[in-house]
Amino acid sequence: LTQVGGTLPDRLHDRIIAQGKAIIPALLEILNDESLQMEDKPEGWAPIHAVDLLVELRAEEAIPSMVNWLLKTEWEAILHSRLFLGLSAFGEAAFEPVMAAYKSADLEAGEYLLDVLSELGHKDEELFQVFLGQLRNDVERGAINLGCYGDPRALEPLHKAFDEIELSSEEDPIAADQGIIELKDAIETLGGELTAEEEQKYEQVMARRKRFGRRN
Repeated sequence: LTQVGGTLPDRLHDRIIAQGKAIIPALLEILNDESLQMEDKPEGWAPIHAVDLLVELRAEEAIPSMVNWLLKTEWEAILHSRLFLGLSAFGEAAFEPVMAAYKSADLEAGEYLLDVLSELGHKDEELFQVFLGQLRNDVERGAINLGCYGDPRALEPLHKAFDEIELSSEEDPIAADQGIIELKDAIETLGGELTAEEEQKYEQVMARRKRFGRRN
């Protein structure tokens, strides 16, 4: 794995997977070797491949290490994104360790963990309340996570947030008004519809974006 670079050959993949659970300790050793985490060199891909293989093997014992490295890696790193996707793929099995990590994490790390928790398909009342709190503090990210989480009870607070949010006065509306777009997507994902007034606000956002695009 330290020699193959970004592409894992099919033959090597099949040989590793064929070993089943017996290969898991070796893959965990690779994942936990911080000296290998250099994406610009062939060996830097070894932990990334290890994550993919551990997920394919349904190695739930790898979840704590994956959570640990998710918190230690930068969000733009390939390993970070693979860890996010891998933890999400474990579904219910990842809920307890990820939730426990969230409760002891700082604010920035907690945001990454909430993104994972929204994807697991596990319904938990405490987590639902956390997402509602996130919506109040960060409309854009909260709306995305509530949409992914999939509880229709979120429709009322999502509509409330939509009605209360104001159009940005910033010259560049692309990022500034993203919260309105995410609220619309979350409402529709959960089976709701915008009211006439909300639809009008959304159309204003899209018109602003279109005008900004023409100017640039």
